[in-house]
Amino acid sequence: MPSAPATAISGFVDEISPDLQEQLAAAERIGLDGVDIRFVNGQNVLDLDRQTLEEIRSICEDKGLRIFSIGSPVNKLQLTEENRKQELDRLQKAFDQAEALGTTRIRVFSPRTDGSCRQEDWPQVRDWMAEQAEMVAGSSFVLVHENDADMYGAFPEGCRRIMETFNGPNFKALFDFANSACMGIKTIPDWTDWIIPYLDSLHIKDGVNGSRNFLPAGEGEGQIPETFQLLRDAGWSGPMALEPHLAESGAFSGFSGEAKFAHAKETLVKVLG
Repeated sequence: MPSAPATAISGFVDEISPDLQEQLAAAERIGLDGVDIRFVNGQNVLDLDRQTLEEIRSICEDKGLRIFSIGSPVNKLQLTEENRKQELDRLQKAFDQAEALGTTRIRVFSPRTDGSCRQEDWPQVRDWMAEQAEMVAGSSFVLVHENDADMYGAFPEGCRRIMETFNGPNFKALFDFANSACMGIKTIPDWTDWIIPYLDSLHIKDGVNGSRNFLPAGEGEGQIPETFQLLRDAGWSGPMALEPHLAESGAFSGFSGEAKFAHAKETLVKVLG
C-alpha cells in the first residue's frame, strides 16, 4: 500500500485569539506549518489595511510560518443579481490581499440557493461562478471552493457540476468533512467517488450527522480516518487546515481557544498516523 508524503498542517488561528500576536505565537507553540488568515482583531481579511497585512507577513516570515490561504467570505450570500456584482468587487479585493500576504490560495464559496442545489438554479450559479473563474484564469492565484453547509456547492451533485465546469490550475476543490456531516451527507461514497482528482486541500473538523456540534478529527461521523486511507491510496498529499470550531461556531468563523486547538492538532496527527 503506498504511503503519502508528509502533508502540511495549517490552521485558522483566529480560532485561538482575535489578537494577531497571540494567534501567531500560539501557532508556533502548537507546531503548525503555517496559518490561514481570516480574522484579525475582529476584522475580516478583506477589510485589513496594508500595514496590518505587511505586519502579518513579516511576523510569519520571522517565525517560519507559511501563509497557506486567505479565508475570504466571497460568495457566502444568497443567489441574487445584486450580490453577484458585489462579489466580483470583493474577489478583486481578495486578489489584492492575497498578493500583499504572499499567498496564492483564496477560499471561496458558491452562492446560497435556499438550502438546495436544484437543477433549475444551475444556469444562474454557473454564470455567477464563470465570471470569477474568468477573473482568476491565468493569474498566480487559485480559488479553492469550499463545500460550506447549505450553499449550492455544499451538495455533492452541486459541487460536482461546479468542478466539472470550472476545474483547472486556478480553480480547485476544498473539502470540509464536518460541513458535509452536519447536513447528513456521507463523505464516503458521496464525495470520495468523484472529488479526489479535483481536490486541492482539506479543512479539518469532524461532526455528527444533522448537528452543528463539531469534534476533533476521527471523533465524529465525517469518516475522516477512512477518507485519509483513500487519499493515501490515491497518492494525494495536499495541505490540511485545522478549523476546529470546538468552543463556538458562527456563520463566518468559530472559536476553540489554544488548548482545544492544540488538542485538535494532536488528534489529527494521531489519525494521520
